[in-house]
Amino acid sequence: SREFPDTCIVLGGQRANSSYREILGAYPKSLIVFDNGEVPFKEVVEIAIGKASPRRIGEISNLAFNLDGQVLVTRYEDSNWIAASHCAPTDTNVPEVLARGGIVGIRLSQGCWGNCTFCTHPGKWFGAAIDEIVGLLKDWKERFGLKGVTFTDDEIVNKDPQEARARIEELTDKLIAARLDITWTTALRADCIYWLDDQLVEKLKLAGCNSVFLGIESGSDTQLMRYGKPAAGVPVNAGVNEKAIQLFARHDIRVGIGWIPFDPLMPTLRELKENIDFIERNDLLSQNIRLETSLRAQRGSAYAKKLGSFGLGLLGELQPNMFHYDATYLDPRVGTIKDHMKSWIEGIKAFDTQMHAVKFAMAVDPSQADKFQPVVD
Repeated sequence: SREFPDTCIVLGGQRANSSYREILGAYPKSLIVFDNGEVPFKEVVEIAIGKASPRRIGEISNLAFNLDGQVLVTRYEDSNWIAASHCAPTDTNVPEVLARGGIVGIRLSQGCWGNCTFCTHPGKWFGAAIDEIVGLLKDWKERFGLKGVTFTDDEIVNKDPQEARARIEELTDKLIAARLDITWTTALRADCIYWLDDQLVEKLKLAGCNSVFLGIESGSDTQLMRYGKPAAGVPVNAGVNEKAIQLFARHDIRVGIGWIPFDPLMPTLRELKENIDFIERNDLLSQNIRLETSLRAQRGSAYAKKLGSFGLGLLGELQPNMFHYDATYLDPRVGTIKDHMKSWIEGIKAFDTQMHAVKFAMAVDPSQADKFQPVVD
């Protein structure tokens, strides 16, 4: 940055990994960590604080940085994934997070096995030892009065149905046995319906689970296929998504919905109609889903490659900040509806913001309320 010209910025994640050359070109003093960075980042910090020689930077695995005008990429080590899954989180900021009314996050695993077409994740997954995580939660409960936690995993279980069920059984059994009296939330794929049942969901509830996030994305079978939403040997479809929602609802576990109703390769309005029908059947408007979301053609993703392969000029310019491509819609009507939906949602948000401002002004000084005049088309 201009304020700190000698600062080295360390970046990671899917976007940084897929566009590391552009980032290093724009920010020559930055450093990119590939895939799970717990181990490499620790070694980089040791150099920064003087615990290791700067000459060792080239010996650290899974890095990219500028050296003598060239981009140097160090050796890749897959073992960093396994090592990262055993890195216990620090509790340094837990008291402050709780004091500010925040939500403490902890991971049960590293990675995601999904291989969705809109994602550039390498499709790897490694689970941490359940005993270690439950032990940490017990310690935080005793020392900090922990009342709730979010398991921030991309995917809480592996794709094998038997292994997934066994892991959930182990987690719930040990949380119940520990008598922690905490609530928690997590994320699951909708295809969990193939190994979850009412008995196991009831155990989730007893173990403290009060909400789950389901990456449903669509209520259209053909759109789900385009998104690459596989189950363990069985394609995900709208019926599976619907059953997953109903399963958790029966046990009073709140469901958050990942929803991507628009995508540039939507061939006709039929899929859009299927999404609308799905929303109405499952009362998803009450779930606060993003009605205007459109799939982003992320650089390096299978979806972006498919867009480019059509030869119709659908793949546009690369956006330098988020490293996804602009895209033209195969059916222009879809793009038009998406734009109108976005404008409508933004208008509602603006109105809601102004209403909150009015309520605040009236609470502080009722005479100021007439200064706020909401304007919505």
